[in-house]
Amino acid sequence: MQYAIIYMAAGNSRRFGKENKLLQEFQGKPLYRHGLDLLLDVVAEKKNVRLIVITQYKEILEEVEKYKTGGKWVTSADSLEEAEMREKRQAESRISCFLNPDSRKGVSYTIRRGVEEALAAGPVDYFLFMTADQPFLGRETLENFLRTADGEKTKEAERKTQEPEGKTKEAERETDAQEHIKKNMPGRYPVVSAACGEQPGNPVMFRADLAEELMRLQADEGGRKVWRRYARQGILVQVRDRRELQDMDVWEDMKNISTE
Repeated sequence: MQYAIIYMAAGNSRRFGKENKLLQEFQGKPLYRHGLDLLLDVVAEKKNVRLIVITQYKEILEEVEKYKTGGKWVTSADSLEEAEMREKRQAESRISCFLNPDSRKGVSYTIRRGVEEALAAGPVDYFLFMTADQPFLGRETLENFLRTADGEKTKEAERKTQEPEGKTKEAERETDAQEHIKKNMPGRYPVVSAACGEQPGNPVMFRADLAEELMRLQADEGGRKVWRRYARQGILVQVRDRRELQDMDVWEDMKNISTE
């Protein structure tokens, strides 16, 4: 199974105030760096994972490029064995960052660019979308996403059996062709979502056959619109700590959670 993790570090932070929340320091480093550092470690260890960062901020683009050329993987060539150097370069090749000015128009533009770049980069079975304002998201949760999609059972995953909220008639319309595609895809579940109990949250993962539906989203429509259509066939990955789903929408979120 091949995974493209799309790190959406491109929000407008409208509810946060005049400052860009992603660049604000939180527990010792910029907010976006918490999730980014986690993903860089995952990519370094898992050869079937590619990281695609989509941002509208030059500071974030420059940080990712700096990491690739001068971060913790950079070591004197003389001190690395040939195999280690080859592995380092392969990991770096699976990390990319794209400046996407259109992201200011709405989240659908970030989603579309991420899917396009993932498809252009090579074979992919799942797109995993992660937002850059969830500093407490854990490594175990991410690995449970991958295990679940690979068909492994985890205690943190449970089948979504009840009707999703906001379900429409559109969600019930699945053609025979769509059902055939899903049955023949490597991944069993069309959608996978993080959750705390019955409350879903981010990250969210979509099987690759849903790429066109994701790219048809408009303006500020998020991936949940697509998720709702397939939620009954999807699965929830339970987080260990509810704070993993906490995002920082307003300044009070960051201030209050810092003192908990």
